[in-house]
Amino acid sequence: GAGVALAGAAVLVAALYGWRKLRPAPAAHNHLAVLPFAVHGGKSLDFLAQGLVDLLSRNLDGTSNLRSVNGATVLAAAHAEGGGVADLEEGRSLARRLGAGLYVMGSVSAIGNQVRIEASLYDGSPPQPALVTQASVSGDTTQLFDLVDRMAGDLMVGQRRGPGSRLLQTAAVTTQSLPALKAYLDAEQHLRHGQFDSAFGGFQDAVQLDSTFALAYY
Repeated sequence: GAGVALAGAAVLVAALYGWRKLRPAPAAHNHLAVLPFAVHGGKSLDFLAQGLVDLLSRNLDGTSNLRSVNGATVLAAAHAEGGGVADLEEGRSLARRLGAGLYVMGSVSAIGNQVRIEASLYDGSPPQPALVTQASVSGDTTQLFDLVDRMAGDLMVGQRRGPGSRLLQTAAVTTQSLPALKAYLDAEQHLRHGQFDSAFGGFQDAVQLDSTFALAYY
């Protein structure tokens, strides 16, 4: 209770202090910042505004060459800027200060025990923020972690375009294991670059993580 709250406050204060000392880095196109979500539907879900930053940042990190900005760093930066992100331009500005060329903005809404989460991934490098992909999930609040995993998987697949994208979409619906999907996406990228040993190892990892993942077997 109180101890957890104090510990969380201490982490936020430390992160905020570190953020204020941090100089903005050049925005890297493979760096992604998950920004605080807008929450609608009651105070009981307010924790998701920050909670989704941490959950999605962890889930999206490490796919191919994608790197997520640490969730605590994002929250400290948002707190220093006033706590929220009003529009796409504010989102891009905050992401750039965090060194991220990509950023995610989203919303959470709830009616009773049903929750809907929507997220959009943007590229901040063009003159105007460009939508890369969108994802939405809905279900019971008791399935929250599964819902976030599904959303992360859809965003990971959606940001991978070009040859083989339809096959990647098939992969996303043939496994319910987010780690297995991440291993598959990494292996697929190695395969496209002719790194066959790494690709074979990645597909094996995907199968070990989800023994029903038929596409990884294939």
